[in-house]
Amino acid sequence: MKPFILPVILLGLCSCGGGGGGADSSAAAPATAAPVTTTAPTPPPSTTPPVATPAAPITTSDLVAALEMDFSSAAEVAVSVDIGNSGSAFVALYSDYREQGGSYLPNYQQRLSGGMTNNGKFSAQVAVAAGQEHLLIEVWRHDGGSIAQQRLVSLAATEIHWTVD
Repeated sequence: MKPFILPVILLGLCSCGGGGGGADSSAAAPATAAPVTTTAPTPPPSTTPPVATPAAPITTSDLVAALEMDFSSAAEVAVSVDIGNSGSAFVALYSDYREQGGSYLPNYQQRLSGGMTNNGKFSAQVAVAAGQEHLLIEVWRHDGGSIAQQRLVSLAATEIHWTVD
């Protein structure tokens, strides 16, 4: 702590400078300037804004929509898959996927429906988002080694049918 105090004291003494200047003390004192007074600008007169009366609340029954307006955010689509008499298979329908190496990789969290074929046929009724344009259909056969057959179908129609070759 002591090594710190000494430099601070020296710095204080050097920066002071002192007074004097060697002039005769009988010299005339410098003239003092007259005090300057400033006046603050006067604020404009305050005006109270008019108080707006609150409008009546709008309710849903007050809203008007065109007759052709469709408020549904989902559409029902009937999907049927026919694998013929070639055994059983698992069919899955996906709303989200990405292309990967010439095939599609489904987002398994976005599976809309899935199930086993019954006598070679699968059918499901699914709800898809109104903006959805395509649906990925996967067919996994139970023959012990084949890869999934996939088809990307357009959702322009409300009924989709796929006969698997």
